Amino acid sequence: MFVILAVPRIARLLYPQVWIEDDFYLESAWLVSAGLRPYLDFVHPHLPMLELAVAPYLKLFGASHISIEILNEAVVYLSSLLTWRLAARLASRRVASCAAILFAFSSLVFRFHVYERENFVAVTILGAVLVAADDSLQHPLSTSRSALLVLLLILACSIKLTAIIPSLVILAWIAAARRQLLDAIICGGGLAAGLITLVAVFYFRYGSEFLFQAFVFHFMKGADTTANLTAYPAAILDLLVPLLVLGWARIATDFRGLPHRPSLLLILGLVIANYNLHNGSGIGVRATDANHTLVQQSNNTAGWSSLVLVAGASLLAKDANIFILGSIAIIVMHSAFLEHIAADPGTGTVQAPGPMDYAPAQLSAVS
Repeated sequence: MFVILAVPRIARLLYPQVWIEDDFYLESAWLVSAGLRPYLDFVHPHLPMLELAVAPYLKLFGASHISIEILNEAVVYLSSLLTWRLAARLASRRVASCAAILFAFSSLVFRFHVYERENFVAVTILGAVLVAADDSLQHPLSTSRSALLVLLLILACSIKLTAIIPSLVILAWIAAARRQLLDAIICGGGLAAGLITLVAVFYFRYGSEFLFQAFVFHFMKGADTTANLTAYPAAILDLLVPLLVLGWARIATDFRGLPHRPSLLLILGLVIANYNLHNGSGIGVRATDANHTLVQQSNNTAGWSSLVLVAGASLLAKDANIFILGSIAIIVMHSAFLEHIAADPGTGTVQAPGPMDYAPAQLSAVS
């Protein structure tokens, strides 16, 4: 499995085409390594923890696409191994192998191959989940495990603030699933204290520009309106909330009953995977007038193909529950993608462009 999970990482390193999703973050890490200060010498809409950590690496190995890509691919590879370990602990080795391979060969990690914050967040969150879901689920977390969990959550949130959401989910899981409310409160207090301390340190070092760029500018997305700031939680949770409800429903069921109904969870995963295969990372990406029809077509194709998949699986298994759960998943996924691809970036309202708002490109013969 170590070799299998390394294959896509090596293949991506050898692949000649380079896709840089956010060249600004790559430049920010290089600027910090060159001695420039974030917020004061250049604009930076995140906490600077990742840049401060990567800067010594760039000084040692040089600032280039290949050097930073090696670091990024190493982090993705570690995430693949942690995915295998987590799935093996919660399910079986076969499930773990499937989960790790799906992650390692997914299109998104091929796309985010040079340098992307989410990859560094993923590895820390996976580590935190492994610490929280240890083998002694019936006993309180030890002091060392609690400290390690808090440290990993602080690190994840200091890389990207939206990591607060999975951090809260982990703490809620400790309180609800492990039934260790005191441990959850203590770890939550440690996370809050750590983030407050980091913010105070960065404010003392960089001043008010840090607060404005890392929080106000970041969450308002550069738009001068408080509507964006107040609507921001709804914009990122409209898909996560239904999935969270499904997770709560799963926790509320008998854990020992899971092996007898794997088909229900399998069909849910297949629907989500099918939508992502057709739509890519379309969530949160505004469809332009030129590509709106194509994006809608991809979403419709994902919906119909998922429906065929769900109906076929339901008939083969002779289980109506598969069709019911699969249909609910299709409605949720279809609505989420459709809303995001049609949402106006300024107001957040759904307003699809009309059929005459754009003109298809015309091709002319060249003699």
